[in-house]
Amino acid sequence: EWKNAYTQVYIWLRPWDMQRACTQGNPYPLGDAVRDVQALLDRATDRQLQFSLDTVETVGIYSVKEWTGQTPILGELLAPEYYRLKCTQHLRGLPLLRAMDIELMNNDAPKNVQKHAVFAPGDAVVRIASASSYSFGVRPVHETAVLHDDIPLCPLASIQQSIEKLIVSGHLRSVHSLRFGLVAYDDPDSADGIIAMPAWVVKGNYYRNPAVSDNPWNSFTPDGKAFIGGANNYLTDIVINAQTGRTLIDLTDVRDVLAPEVVTKQ
Repeated sequence: EWKNAYTQVYIWLRPWDMQRACTQGNPYPLGDAVRDVQALLDRATDRQLQFSLDTVETVGIYSVKEWTGQTPILGELLAPEYYRLKCTQHLRGLPLLRAMDIELMNNDAPKNVQKHAVFAPGDAVVRIASASSYSFGVRPVHETAVLHDDIPLCPLASIQQSIEKLIVSGHLRSVHSLRFGLVAYDDPDSADGIIAMPAWVVKGNYYRNPAVSDNPWNSFTPDGKAFIGGANNYLTDIVINAQTGRTLIDLTDVRDVLAPEVVTKQ
């Protein structure tokens, strides 16, 4: 029995650490992979689009010693691991930040929410084992118009207060990062268009129900037969409107994926 397993590592490594890091059974350094991926994206887009590295995952084929509920205890490595690098497109110097996780989407969510969940706008995902062995997919965003050239943003202190409220209430258990950039909302006047607006994205562990204390991924009974909840209660990306400081929690709600009203005056 085997399983295609991966581990996720956020790319906050110093350059010399990246050059020393490599996957199991594959001596290809992470630093070389990042360099080769950047060159690949430059060629694929004719240097017309800018991307930055977001996250790094390592993927390999392992045997499974045994199962603990739905959790496998991995055994022998059956095939060398490779990297899965997720990159983010930049517009006007700002990254298009990921605003929801496809793994956590509700299948009963509105269709426009599911559209976003398929592939985040501006994403580039590259699977690479060496400079000559790779595959990739890109969903580029092309700017067609500027709706507002300059808009006011709320103070950073207001953003911090919004985060602190989530922590004090017991919803937000940890904060891994806080990033400023653009978040893609559905354009209500276009079937395929998006509107990119400034936002802060908190990456961490958020629970819709603050009373839940177990690991959200241990969502089955030990025999693996009964689902006990947890995953649908859990989010990893919290979006905060950079103009109002409002947090967008229920990402299956239509109002949270439609572009909010723009504040043009303070």
